[in-house]
Amino acid sequence: MKLVVHVGMGKTGTSALQYFLDSEEKELRRNGIVYVGTRLQNAIKDTPIYHQGDVNRVSLLERGLSLLEKNLSRGAGSIKSVVWSNEAFSMGYNPREVVRCLIDFVDSSEIFTSIKFLLVLRRQDEWVESAYKQWAMKHKTNHGRRIMTPDEFVDNNIRLLDYNKVVDDWMYDEGFLDVVSYDDVMKQGGMINFFCERFSIDYKKSFDGYKNVHESLGVSLSKMVSLYNRGFEEEVLPSAFLDVIKDAGVEELSESNECFVSFSTRERLYHKFYEDNKSLSLRLRGDEGFFSERPVREVDDYVFDPEVFVTYLSMICGNQQRRIENLNKRLHRIEGAKGGLFSKRKAFFVKMFRKIFRG
Repeated sequence: MKLVVHVGMGKTGTSALQYFLDSEEKELRRNGIVYVGTRLQNAIKDTPIYHQGDVNRVSLLERGLSLLEKNLSRGAGSIKSVVWSNEAFSMGYNPREVVRCLIDFVDSSEIFTSIKFLLVLRRQDEWVESAYKQWAMKHKTNHGRRIMTPDEFVDNNIRLLDYNKVVDDWMYDEGFLDVVSYDDVMKQGGMINFFCERFSIDYKKSFDGYKNVHESLGVSLSKMVSLYNRGFEEEVLPSAFLDVIKDAGVEELSESNECFVSFSTRERLYHKFYEDNKSLSLRLRGDEGFFSERPVREVDDYVFDPEVFVTYLSMICGNQQRRIENLNKRLHRIEGAKGGLFSKRKAFFVKMFRKIFRG
């Protein structure tokens, strides 16, 4: 039985793949594949890996792997591959320790016979715009009542963009790591198509529905979420305000040809890593074609338009008002069905509060 660890990176179709893997458990089982989730939660009821980033805490990783072995040992005969996908693997500060822990686990395992790490790399200047919207605006990861500027975000994450080092960290030895270009993945139709082909799963038309579930927000909706997030001192998860936007049916109003990360910054990243990317390509496939040669995307920098946000707020307020009215109608229907019981209780509490506030 093989352990396949999908390292990511983020913004390479990882979320869509994870949604597919979570949703198609029966299809995977028919093909001898078990997906254990991002935190091993699909295979371990009380997983010690509580947060996604806990995969980089070796003590928790060791406990999780030990429980995984115990839980899978009963049905190991029908399983060919166990897949673990978590983009936090690619963001840790101790990848060599994590790699060593995973390899040692497989070496001593009674059910696993081999391990493979899978890494998907996206050209740095194209990765950074999508990543900034995800981990600075949509998901506030910094502390303080502010949102990181694009250049701050780049500086804080520059280590993730040194792909030669990332590959070195996960390579360990010959045969342990497969490195795939995001461009090649997209040529196959995306991560789900890529996964199905790799594991010899017949691709079904219904799988198309998983592809855009976690599609990135446009620029003005990303800005809208960030305006909410900056009101908090600590980290804010995307769902905190995103659900309000979705419930109101708010749609992107800005043009798609705008970026938060300036052209000059993205161009600087392209040139900074150009030679390193070429050497990595030669190392991985013997030519320079691992990353595309298309020019840096030249689009306008994002410009704040107050009218767009007044429109968004109007739609959200209107939706909230409708919700309040609907709840009020339901309450009146319940009161009527209960023969006025709620009305009597309501009168009692109103009388009581009046006494309290009078003195």
